[in-house]
Amino acid sequence: MRILFLGSDDFSTFILKTILRFPKLKVDVLGPLVENTKCSNKPMRTLVVPKIVEYSNKNNINCSQDINTYKASITNGKYDMLITASYSAFIHKSVINKFPPNRCINIHPSLLPYYKGAAPIQRTLLDNAKYTGVTIQTLHPEKFDHGKILIQSSPILTRSLYEDIEKPIAWESVYKKEGSLLRNNNFLGEDDIAKRLQPNDDKTGVHFNEKYSVLRNSLTIVATKLVHDLFTDDNYMHIEPCENNKLLTGEILDYRMMSPKINILDFDIKWMSQTAIDVCYLSKITDEKIYTYFKRNCDKGKQPWVPEKLFLSDLEILNNYNPVNKNLEVGAFEIEDGKLIIKCKDNTYIKCGKVRPADKPRFVSIEKFEKLIKKHYKQDTLKFGTFDEIIHEYKTLKRTESGANVHVPVVEGMIKLKSSLKTKGKVMKLSIDEL
Repeated sequence: MRILFLGSDDFSTFILKTILRFPKLKVDVLGPLVENTKCSNKPMRTLVVPKIVEYSNKNNINCSQDINTYKASITNGKYDMLITASYSAFIHKSVINKFPPNRCINIHPSLLPYYKGAAPIQRTLLDNAKYTGVTIQTLHPEKFDHGKILIQSSPILTRSLYEDIEKPIAWESVYKKEGSLLRNNNFLGEDDIAKRLQPNDDKTGVHFNEKYSVLRNSLTIVATKLVHDLFTDDNYMHIEPCENNKLLTGEILDYRMMSPKINILDFDIKWMSQTAIDVCYLSKITDEKIYTYFKRNCDKGKQPWVPEKLFLSDLEILNNYNPVNKNLEVGAFEIEDGKLIIKCKDNTYIKCGKVRPADKPRFVSIEKFEKLIKKHYKQDTLKFGTFDEIIHEYKTLKRTESGANVHVPVVEGMIKLKSSLKTKGKVMKLSIDEL
C-alpha cells in the first residue's frame, strides 16, 4: 500500500515514524510547500529545513517540497491513501478525488467537532478546557476539519497531560465497526515520560511556558497510538466514518468550535470578563507574558496621556479580601503595605508581586512601581485598562471638539496592529488542477 504523507514539524514526524513501523506501508513525503517569492530590498532569511524533511533525508525516504514531484503519481492513481498532519495548506477536492473514498485523512490534535482550525492545542490550554484528545478524520473538500471521524481518543483530562508526568494516564481509542462502537485501551506510561518532557520546535507556542510543550508532546504520543490502531489488522479498511457533529463517545462539551491562531492580544488581561482565578491561570501557563495598560499623563503637546504596557508577575488569588476603597472598580487597584491589589470580575481580587514596563528589561518591586506612579502618573483613579479600552477611549476623545487634534502615536500603532491581526492571511491551496 502506497501513502503520500504531508507534514512539516515534529508532530507529523512522529506520525510518520509510526506509519513506517508497518512494513507493507510504503511512504512518499511532501514537506511544506516552498513559495517562489522575491524579497525586494530585504535580506533573505536563513532557510530552516522542516523536521519532516530533515528526518526523511536522513532515513532515505522519498521526500520533496514541490508537489510537481508527485503530480504524475497522484494523477495516475499510484497512491492508495493521503495522510496529513500539521500541514497548513488546504487540500483541494481536485486532489481528494484522485484517491479512493475516505482515503484522504488528517490527524488533528483536538476532540472534533471542537477546536477545529489552526491552533487547537494552544486554544485548549488558553481556555483551560477540562478535556482534550486527538481525532483522525477524513479530509473535507470544502472546509478545514469538517471531515467524517474515523477514530478518536476518549476525552483525556487536559491537566493530567501536562501535570501528571509520573502517573500513568489511561484512555481509549474509539471507532465504529460493523455498526458497533469499539474501544481499545491505551495509556501514557513510564516509557513515554522522556518523550513528553523533551523540547519541541513549535514556534506557535512561544507565548506559553513548558506546560504547552508537555501538553503538545503528550497529544503527539496519543496521536501515534491512534495511528497505530488505525493500521493494525487493516482496521482502516473496516472502520465506518461517523458524522463530525459530536464526540464518538457521545459527550457534548461546552467548548468553542473554532481555534483561530494565537496572537499577542490573547494575553491582554480582560479585567471585566476574567476572574482572579482566570487571570492567575493565564499567568501560570505563560512565562510572564500577560500584560495590561496604565495611562501615563503628559504635561504638554498633543498627547493628553500615553498608554504604557505593563507585564504582571507573581500573581496570587486573594480570598475574602476587603478593599480599603469600597468603591473600587473592576480593573482598578490599590497599593497597601507594598502590595498591589487588583479587582477582577465577580468581586474577586489578585495580588501582584512585581511589574515590568514594556520598555524595561527587568521586573520591579511594587515599592518601586509605587514610586514610579507618584513621579510619572497623575490619575485620580488607579486603574488598569485593556488594549480595546485604550483604543475606544482614544477614538471617543478624537470625536470631541477639544480632542480633534489629539494625536497619540502609541495608540495609532495599536489601532494598526489590531487591523493587521484582523486581516486573514493567505491560505495556501494544494490543487491538482494548478499543477
